[in-house]
Amino acid sequence: MPRNLSANCRRIIIAVSTIATFLVFVPIPEFNSNSKLEVTPEIIPEFNSNSKLEVTPEISYSRNLVSANYTKYVDRSSYIKNLCSTNHPVNHVTSPQDIINMSPELDVFWCPLFKVGSTQWVKLFCGAADLSQPEHINPGMHEPLLQKQLPCNIHVLRAHNGHCKEQACVGSQTSFMVVRDPVARFLSAFRSKWELANEKTGFYWNERGGRQAVAAFRHINTLLYNKNPHDLMEEANTVIKNNRLNLHMIVENTRRNKSYILTPEDHNLIHNQSNPYLNPPGPTLRELVKWVLSGGRDNHITPFYKYCAPCTLDYVILKLDKFPDEAFDLLDMIGHPALKPEMMVQSETRQVPWKTEECMIRYYRTLPVEDFKKMYETMWRVDCELYQYPCLEFYDKVIEMGPSDEDFVRC
Repeated sequence: MPRNLSANCRRIIIAVSTIATFLVFVPIPEFNSNSKLEVTPEIIPEFNSNSKLEVTPEISYSRNLVSANYTKYVDRSSYIKNLCSTNHPVNHVTSPQDIINMSPELDVFWCPLFKVGSTQWVKLFCGAADLSQPEHINPGMHEPLLQKQLPCNIHVLRAHNGHCKEQACVGSQTSFMVVRDPVARFLSAFRSKWELANEKTGFYWNERGGRQAVAAFRHINTLLYNKNPHDLMEEANTVIKNNRLNLHMIVENTRRNKSYILTPEDHNLIHNQSNPYLNPPGPTLRELVKWVLSGGRDNHITPFYKYCAPCTLDYVILKLDKFPDEAFDLLDMIGHPALKPEMMVQSETRQVPWKTEECMIRYYRTLPVEDFKKMYETMWRVDCELYQYPCLEFYDKVIEMGPSDEDFVRC
């Protein structure tokens, strides 16, 4: 055998022997063709069922923000992080107030703020046309709220249940929250829950400040009536209770049809000259603001930063006034662009001729300047700064228009 061929053979034999030795000592994982590929789950922070929802700020949240179209979301997040690094009031909130929504299948969780279209997202992710309403907890009870299971695999996680022990509440999911102009959001809550006592269940009239605001801040001349304030209020309460649907329909009709003309019965119901507590029924914006400034609270008006703790969770921030475009961006981020047509349908369904934002100046002209300033400092300022809404510039426009004494703003 030629010498060079013999040398080559020796090299091949040595190489084969080396590979065989390596395979003997390096175990090869067994593959089960009947099972899914197993991956090591990310470590999840422990959840204490007796405390607020705990999250770990060091967790890296995955985002698909490589597109230039998503730069604004990075900028919003960076702006908030900068404020969080200072002694800004937002830094004092270290965990979400009580509730987080999550979808294991969609790999997403979000802070479901009130009056920013949160129900719309649940409907979208559930593929549901309607959702059953949660039962109100008796205000006299101090039992914790229970987890509410929605009609699909979206979990409503509350502070007092241990669901997070089994499911990943935070981790690799995309997290998002939707915000809007805080001043517009407050007005939207007033219009849907308190104005003309139009909320159909009567809950916001009886239990969430409506009746209290009218009784405390509607000044009446008792000499003009043959009844004392207590009897007048009881009469007003009975009329409102018996006309909840009528009051709701008056509000719906006047907002959905700009040419709608009030019937004589409608007019008498909301301008009852014989009872000052029914002229109008329910609190005016001015009266509700007084109630809030005296300590009244409700989740529909709780500041965003107190509800979602943006210094703790790294949210993709969407702005309601930029919908549906920013909603579409979010659906691209989480890998579900096929939901865009349904999001468009839902957005169009929500449209009404009288939008809250178009009516703001008319409503806020009814507020004393000092009350607006106090609301700004106590309820709106932090959110206005965090999410960069020009709240004070808006009120400069209101002042230019001058005051108004409208009790029922048809808008």
